[in-house]
Amino acid sequence: MWFGTQEGLNKYDGYDFTIYRNDQRNDSSISSGVVNDIIEDFDGNLWIGTDAGLNKFRRETETFVRYRHDKDKDYSISSDVVRCLLQDKEGTIWIGMDGQGVDSFDKTNQRFIHYSQNRKTLSILGDDFVKNIFEDSRNNLWIGTNAGLQLLNRRDGSFTRFHDRTVSGKVQGKSSVRSIFEDKMQHLWIGTFGGGLRLFDRENATFTDFINDPNDNKSLSSNFVTSLQQDDAGNLWIGTENDGLSVYDHAKGSFRNYVHNEIESTSLSSSSINCVYKDRKGDLWIGTYNGGVDFTSDEANRFAHFRNNPLANSLSNNRVLCIYEDSKNNLWIGTDGDGLILYDLTTGKCRQHTLKTGLLMDEIKSLHLSDDCLWIGYGRQNRAGEGRGGLGRLELRSEHFSSFTPTLTTDFIPSTFITGGRVEDPADRPPRSPVIQIASGPSGQIVLNVAHAGVRRYLPGKDQWMPLPFKDLTSVPSFAANSDHIIAGLVISRWDVLFNDNQPPRKNVTAPEFDRMLEDPTLFKRIRGRKQVWQPALGIFDSGNGPPQIVADDGSLPANPQLLVLEGSDLVVAGEAYLLIYDLKQMRVRKLAHIPTSSVDKIQVGAGFLWVQFDRHLYRTALTAIQYNNRR
Repeated sequence: MWFGTQEGLNKYDGYDFTIYRNDQRNDSSISSGVVNDIIEDFDGNLWIGTDAGLNKFRRETETFVRYRHDKDKDYSISSDVVRCLLQDKEGTIWIGMDGQGVDSFDKTNQRFIHYSQNRKTLSILGDDFVKNIFEDSRNNLWIGTNAGLQLLNRRDGSFTRFHDRTVSGKVQGKSSVRSIFEDKMQHLWIGTFGGGLRLFDRENATFTDFINDPNDNKSLSSNFVTSLQQDDAGNLWIGTENDGLSVYDHAKGSFRNYVHNEIESTSLSSSSINCVYKDRKGDLWIGTYNGGVDFTSDEANRFAHFRNNPLANSLSNNRVLCIYEDSKNNLWIGTDGDGLILYDLTTGKCRQHTLKTGLLMDEIKSLHLSDDCLWIGYGRQNRAGEGRGGLGRLELRSEHFSSFTPTLTTDFIPSTFITGGRVEDPADRPPRSPVIQIASGPSGQIVLNVAHAGVRRYLPGKDQWMPLPFKDLTSVPSFAANSDHIIAGLVISRWDVLFNDNQPPRKNVTAPEFDRMLEDPTLFKRIRGRKQVWQPALGIFDSGNGPPQIVADDGSLPANPQLLVLEGSDLVVAGEAYLLIYDLKQMRVRKLAHIPTSSVDKIQVGAGFLWVQFDRHLYRTALTAIQYNNRR
């Protein structure tokens, strides 16, 4: 695993960190300690964007090749401040820079081709401050800049600029593009910071802008969008940063807007919207900034509030981290600092559980219901990234709390990212770090994802803790579980074998395969060396302790799996810039979508939809729309 920091490039091998820092006396060291972006190309080379140029890391010698701007050389890189990197499907490296636009790198001739409004080159980019680069399903390259959206025509190398917007004859100012998303209809939704929402229909070559008009109360309430959701009728629900909630009616072509009103008791409790949750009845629960939780039906024009009120039976804390619904019409609400809240949907009353009434701590990270027990994941972190937490259980029939974690001290457990060492939170014991995910596995196992300490299992019948059985040099960043299997997202060690007769390397070789190659006298003479690569994959574990069945290790996963969700025989996998459906029966990818984000916050299946949250936005797609394709 590679990490870019402001103090160098960090490599983590599962046990220890190696840090590569700039050494002014060594031209083969990394050119700057400020690392902005990292990608790995198809040949296994690591490219690092820094504040002092582009670097290519040579794994064999653990040295760096520097690409710096040279004003006397037209084909050097345009700027030393590299903000973002992308390798497209054809293998071209694209470099986004701060103030000098976009370059592509010609590996054969070791030259950079410039796309900037300040240079007389192949084509002109509309703005030189590049925030992100995104390749869609049609192989188009979209550039997000401070001045808006740019589209590269690969046939002639020209750019089409989409940064001005005209509404009722008025030209609005340029808007910074922070996210680019392609939906299931192959329309592009563009989220902007200050410029509202844009929908581009490529089939009809039409572009629709949704922005706030102060003189029109049926326009979008704010140009700063934080979250999105669609209802069954196709209306778009839009949460904004400081101006409440907008609901777009496609049939009428207008918005209904809801904001906080101190006089109106049924208005939103806060005009700053953070997140939205949809329960099994289809009702909406809206998480706000410092306003608690609001409730509404999509047919209602008013909101019920669940927030802190010291004079009434109410929500004890307005900072809500997780929500879980049980079979008895209750909502369990985990807060950040005021414990666990039981809200009775029938009576409308709240009950609070805290450290004083049996909780391990008052910060609740995760909840999971199994039989008649509510499992509780605790955790808090300080600003240095150090955390502490644990696991607890509430027996619903007796209302008895128990804790599986030893009594906590006031000391935080250092993060591996801070100390460079291994967290002292072994998987054969109860966790002492924040528990961020809980699920039920085979044979009644309770499976946990523990911050900085990986995945472990608890066997309630035996009161036994066990790690997942995987080999060395394997990282397990994510998991999903049901009564049949535990499916783990893996990053496994493989080898690219190099030959001395100018033949192409043999890629993705396992350790046993490499050993067999060494036993072949003919192959042994040809082998020049090998280099280690990290391959994303999936591991299928049964209830025993045997090794997993490794699948999807053939390059099917574009990047490391960050989140997994099981839905029948389908496994939903989310990672950097992608979301896919993996068929566990046929053991193949059957749906792949590219999404413009480096990290997906949450994925969930419910009410017939797949819900995806990233970059403070919420998206959904109907499960019936996920059809088989020919991708293998």
